[in-house]
Amino acid sequence: MILLVDDNSALVTFLVDVLSAVGRPVLTAGSMRAAVSLLKKGDPIELLITDFNLPDGKGIELSRVARQAHPGIKVLMISGYDVETPGIDFIQKPFGPREILTKVRSLLE
Repeated sequence: MILLVDDNSALVTFLVDVLSAVGRPVLTAGSMRAAVSLLKKGDPIELLITDFNLPDGKGIELSRVARQAHPGIKVLMISGYDVETPGIDFIQKPFGPREILTKVRSLLE
């Protein structure tokens, strides 16, 4: 299961469509608060894809919470800016289906 966190509804729809088309189930959240709630539910989440800047926090903070709740979770940070994400995989927006699928496969397989 993938947890996708971004407040851009068009990007969320695009990513859900792309990931679902290759059989990857996706949960979505539009804020850090909503994502933390989903992380604490206990669903098996393998990958967190999160925007660097969220309406109520930073993706870096969310990645720490995710790793505490799910110790083996992989994290992919996305942003329209070139940001430093030490120890976290990163892809810069905009990206196409091939780029995101390649990155997700490399993290999960």
